[in-house]
Amino acid sequence: MGNRAFLYPETAKPGQRVLGVYLHWNGGPDSVIPLIRYCKMKKYRPFSDGYGVARLAQVMGNFFNGTTSLGVEYEKPDCVDTNHTPYCITDNWEIKNINDYKDDDWPDEKHIREFLIELNNSQPKEDRLPESFMFEDRPDPATVKPGSKIIWHDEIWHKFKKATVYLNASGKPAIRRYTNWKNNINCELEQTDFRLIK
Repeated sequence: MGNRAFLYPETAKPGQRVLGVYLHWNGGPDSVIPLIRYCKMKKYRPFSDGYGVARLAQVMGNFFNGTTSLGVEYEKPDCVDTNHTPYCITDNWEIKNINDYKDDDWPDEKHIREFLIELNNSQPKEDRLPESFMFEDRPDPATVKPGSKIIWHDEIWHKFKKATVYLNASGKPAIRRYTNWKNNINCELEQTDFRLIK
């Protein structure tokens, strides 16, 4: 027996077989809500894209370990198994039909936070999210002073890097991301997803 779920993209048409992720365990909202939120935090490609499906499966595979409990399947959302829960995942990493499953055991934010930390800690060290990116808002770039230390997300390499803040040629907070950083708008904090190192 299991706590089964099939996660499928919202682009699926009724009766159409689609690529999705089957969970034999951890298929309830208490696990699926933080899982989808984690994928959104990681800025993965849309779930309707095969890369998005692969990343979600990777996260859960790292969490489960072993060789069972997880599958990538090409199936109709309502025909995977008679005991599974189908979750419709949007390209913005939201659960479109989540209100169908609200009940008295609905997970609170404390539980979701704890599960997010557990998911994150089960990933390879180099792939983990800094906790500041999980639980803190991005500061207003205009309030960040030169000399401040930050951690920022390199969206090209999907890595988190540390940097010092400087003022560019326009007097705006920026990081030395490229050699021409003083005149490159892409180096300004306004264009960067970052958190302060405290």
